[in-house]
Amino acid sequence: MTTTVDWTAVERRARRLDVLVTVPLVGWFASLVALTGGFVLWSGAGAWWAVAAYSASFVALLGLQRTVPRLRRTAELGHRVQFALRHHLDPGAGAREKADVLARRQAQLGWVPWSTPLPVAAFLLNGRWDRPATAVPAAVVLVGLSVAGAVLLHRQVRAARRWVAEPPGPPREVPPPTALERWTGGRRMLLVALALVVLGLLAGLLAALLS
Repeated sequence: MTTTVDWTAVERRARRLDVLVTVPLVGWFASLVALTGGFVLWSGAGAWWAVAAYSASFVALLGLQRTVPRLRRTAELGHRVQFALRHHLDPGAGAREKADVLARRQAQLGWVPWSTPLPVAAFLLNGRWDRPATAVPAAVVLVGLSVAGAVLLHRQVRAARRWVAEPPGPPREVPPPTALERWTGGRRMLLVALALVVLGLLAGLLAALLS
């Protein structure tokens, strides 16, 4: 049975959702700074300025997607592909290939939701617990948003694996994976992530020994 989808309405809802997503996204980074006092390479007031700059750049990107025709078309295609993946629907000609490739990439990321507790635990261990008035609420927000993000990503992985097993639409050949895709997905990405974690721990240990 063919399902008729109002793609214009889908894209309109997706644009609204893009704006709403900025709230938990900014909230996650703000709670990280409130809990640990730092953000990447910045600390103190610099960390807050970094979060503000990151948030402004995200809002600016959304604005460009609304006003620049080429970026708008790219964003609309991405919204259609994401909706099709979530609901296992044929996105139509011109979007099937992108959906196939995206599903294959996301299907390899099943380990990512389960790795969420590791960085969150590191943030909690580095929390400024001598300031419970800010650390405790920040920790609650950080953990809550991290769990919600992990659940959403787990659902995306499940939808992607369903797509790979039974792609909707007419039979077709999926483009072969590129070298970049092979290195940014599956076990290789896991190894790279673990290597970065180990390097970060070693750098932190070295800094502690030299201080």
